[in-house]
Amino acid sequence: MRKFSIKVKINRMELQTQAPRQQKKLLIVDDGLDNLLILSARLRDRYQLLTAENGKRALDLATQDPRPDLILLDIMMPGMDGYEVCRRLKADRRTQDIPIIFLTALSESDDEAQGFSLGAADYVTKPFASQSLNARIERQLTLSNYLQNVQQELYRAEQAVVAEASVRSRSEEVREQLEQGKEAMLGLARTAFLATGFKNQMEAALDQVLSIPYLSGPSRGAIFLTNNKGELSLIAQRNFSQDQRKACSRIPLGHGLCGQAAKRRQPLFIPGMALCDQCLNDQPSPGGAYCLPLQDASLLLGVLLVYLPEGHVQSEGELEVMKELRDILASVVGRRMAEERIRLKQVELNHSRTDTIHRLALASEYRDAETGMHILRMSKFAALIAASAGLDQATCELVEQAAPMHDLGKIGIADDILLKPAPLSYDEFERMKKHTIIGARMLENGDALMRMARDIALSHHERWDGRGYPHGLAGEEIPLAARICAISDVFDALISERPYKRGWPVEQAIDYVREHGGSYFDPNLVTAFNDALTDILKIRARYQDNTINPRERLPLDISSMESSDLIPWNPGYSVGIDIIDEHHRHLLHWISRLHHSLRKEKGTIEIGKALYALDRYCRIHFAAEERMMEAYGYRDLEAHARMHRAFERKLVGFKRELMHNPLILGIEVVEFLREWLLNHIYTVDAGIAIRITLSNIPPHRLH
Repeated sequence: MRKFSIKVKINRMELQTQAPRQQKKLLIVDDGLDNLLILSARLRDRYQLLTAENGKRALDLATQDPRPDLILLDIMMPGMDGYEVCRRLKADRRTQDIPIIFLTALSESDDEAQGFSLGAADYVTKPFASQSLNARIERQLTLSNYLQNVQQELYRAEQAVVAEASVRSRSEEVREQLEQGKEAMLGLARTAFLATGFKNQMEAALDQVLSIPYLSGPSRGAIFLTNNKGELSLIAQRNFSQDQRKACSRIPLGHGLCGQAAKRRQPLFIPGMALCDQCLNDQPSPGGAYCLPLQDASLLLGVLLVYLPEGHVQSEGELEVMKELRDILASVVGRRMAEERIRLKQVELNHSRTDTIHRLALASEYRDAETGMHILRMSKFAALIAASAGLDQATCELVEQAAPMHDLGKIGIADDILLKPAPLSYDEFERMKKHTIIGARMLENGDALMRMARDIALSHHERWDGRGYPHGLAGEEIPLAARICAISDVFDALISERPYKRGWPVEQAIDYVREHGGSYFDPNLVTAFNDALTDILKIRARYQDNTINPRERLPLDISSMESSDLIPWNPGYSVGIDIIDEHHRHLLHWISRLHHSLRKEKGTIEIGKALYALDRYCRIHFAAEERMMEAYGYRDLEAHARMHRAFERKLVGFKRELMHNPLILGIEVVEFLREWLLNHIYTVDAGIAIRITLSNIPPHRLH
């Protein structure tokens, strides 16, 4: 009897050596003629192009034969917007399988989520690089071809089965099994486009594999993915007991059925088996099992495990169907992994950009006897004031990123003026005021971040009553971001100690801001400053210029917990130094945020942000703690610093693991971070605090 194999893989090498393919047809939809012309110029050499300036025209062109292979769709259009166009295309049987890439200036995560929920294949934010856009288009065309090839190959296989059945009278049972396999393959391939968290996506994919009737009874199976150590992590399972889930949560390479299949890189079929030694025998023995390695070229992604019902007899072609299902699942996992890595790269680029901005700002601040902590404090003050004033999260983040560049123009001010210890003369002050103009010129012609930074650099010395500089703007003529930074910059300057002045008491600086509402400052923003004052004082405590004074009492309740903290601060964690306690509380808050992102499947972007923020703040905390120990002549400083460096390396390792496989960074990472920090507080920091607070070191050693 003849065997039938349903081949659905795309061999990239074969595609490269075939004759040149016919150009794919793209439909570009944008109400802006300039955008249509730009996109057409970039793409016309590679594709056949259709263009539409509105949603109605797009729907008409999409349903004409031959239909487009891919649609580039703008969101913000008059009348029928891109979301409605996408909704109608996905509701039409003739156009529901055409991949859609949204092209938009929107960047909110909610906007992106809405696009994916409607069935969009990708979401590209303007402006975009041609190379990046071409790569995304090619990836979606490849996936679309993949599904078409699946359908075509399955249709040919079905026809072959029918022909063979008519010639050789093949049994109805075999034909039905192949049909069932076909339905499972199509359903599995469609899970690649699910707009959901990865865990839910993998559970949906596993359900498709287990949906084949002759495998059910009840269905049991699992999907494992490899970490950067080569171990298998349980990602999705069906009908595993709690003990079995625990036993299989992490499988070393070569252990058990799954570990052996992963090590050999070969599919395994074990007929009539008992549970392997990695599992627990608390469930009925299955009638066999398939264990199939998931691979992307030479890269091992993981393993698919499928248990068979008791009494199952392997049928002709069954193994081939399972291999096809394995290959489709590997493609789904590989696609999602590539998408998550792209998102992580964006997080990494944003982190690098923010770091570059801070370094650029320091070039001016250091010459003016300011510090990097001033930049951090005033930018975070500004973000808190913006949030208190009711601005959305994205704008608040933009304010925080742009604020450090407020005094960038001081690079162009001569040292004899900038560093003068005495009051400036009239002419000198007039020259000093030009730093606003210089900074604005340096920040011209940029994106939204640079435009806001330019507004801040130019106008943060303007006054609400119109008596500021450089242009004497008044009231709401002054850009909002500049009005916010005027308060945050002045407040931090007043409370900060510099070589040429002593810092004001916090209460006096607060009174100054309040008294100048309506003259120097926007009175509404002064109200927002008052509302955010508790958090502003916490920021001041976390980011200090000088060595921590262990005897300083903070005028705030550091034992309170954030509403989102899943690992709340416990008064028993206190080491007896208010500022160190505030540092520790903030670190626990970041660990809680990471924990929340993992539990709620918020995506690798939020996880990446949390890891980068935790890494950055740990460096600030460790540096402050080490300065304090050095000031007190703490004899075990070197050993303590080695602990800090080891922890920083561990965080770098977590980021590396996240990039290796962004789909499996688990709760165990959070548990490690939490246990390390609490152990460090209990066994190390508490002892240091006792010795330091009992010492009689002169106060001048603290500065």
